[in-house]
Amino acid sequence: MASTVLVTGGSGFVGGRLIERLVAKGYQVRALARSDDAMRIVQKKGAQPVRGSLNDAASLASAVRGCDAVIHVAAYF
Repeated sequence: MASTVLVTGGSGFVGGRLIERLVAKGYQVRALARSDDAMRIVQKKGAQPVRGSLNDAASLASAVRGCDAVIHVAAYF
């Protein structure tokens, strides 16, 4: 079974490239997405979009459930 990785910031430049690399290496990838546009972007790159944001503890807990690793590349302003 492939490892599952959650990526924050997956719809951005760095996060998007990271998703593509992880998927190419066989990882199952989830990506946190705040908007419908972000959800479409990460899905197109091969990740499973998960609706949520960095400042919503419940959505983060749900997104990380079952993941083997989290890679945080989102900017939080």
